[in-house]
Amino acid sequence: MSKTVTLLQELRQFQVPDTATPYVGKLAVGSYPVIATEVRGTDAYVQLGTWICSQSGSTTYAVVDDVAPPVVEGISEKALTDTLQRFRGYVYSLSSPRYTGPIPNVNVALEPPKQDNCCTFVEDLVVHGFQAGGLVFGWDLHRHNQMMVADWNDLFSPPHGVAEAGLARAVVGPSTALPLPPPWTVCQGWGASSGHTFIVLAVHAPTDKVLILESNSAYGFSGPGLRGLGDLDNYLSRGPPANWFEDPDVPTWAQIRAKYSTGIAMAQLKVLTSSLVWGKSLG
Repeated sequence: MSKTVTLLQELRQFQVPDTATPYVGKLAVGSYPVIATEVRGTDAYVQLGTWICSQSGSTTYAVVDDVAPPVVEGISEKALTDTLQRFRGYVYSLSSPRYTGPIPNVNVALEPPKQDNCCTFVEDLVVHGFQAGGLVFGWDLHRHNQMMVADWNDLFSPPHGVAEAGLARAVVGPSTALPLPPPWTVCQGWGASSGHTFIVLAVHAPTDKVLILESNSAYGFSGPGLRGLGDLDNYLSRGPPANWFEDPDVPTWAQIRAKYSTGIAMAQLKVLTSSLVWGKSLG
């Protein structure tokens, strides 16, 4: 399995794995393919053509991780993007969210009015999207409560819920030093005093940019939207722009990790890699 390294800060580049030698350049925050790794004493190095120091003693500067293999068993992305059409006209409501349709074995409030929040949006999209994709799975009140983060002893429960239902790969984290996630990854992040459920739709490794699908009342939209780009209604007919990563308002993964400083947990939804259009990651 190939590996990638995610730089948590700008790092100096060396011709050899030794920081005592002259550096030959600097490498920006982002994710890069790994050629080789080497440990010298208490220092760890990664070769990317040149070498960087990924860890010195107990201080980590970059995280090496396996590249997620392609998803070959699951649903097509179109099942999810078609399901997104159900959210046209939705706005944000933390206290009185509604669902676009029934959730199996759970009593939920249905639209109208068309309003949701971060937790209900992700559950609504995932459950109805996987139903539309033809995948047979179980869902019940326990799974619903996981998506709602109802148990304060399990603050990172939404990724666990979709993984335990068989809709996603195993959960990674929680951590503050996660590498760039694969496309269509359910995330639960927590800052100092509040949390947020969102989906990383795609990534652009050269710039460390992430395309986030979420329901929010910030970033210039209310309800479902794409962070940094705007309301989901603007993209339902055509999808995200091909150059979404060039927009200065689209965040980097480093910025997301900093915002959710207590940690992020994530689970990659079982969306066929061969079908990706909206979630086609670049770089």
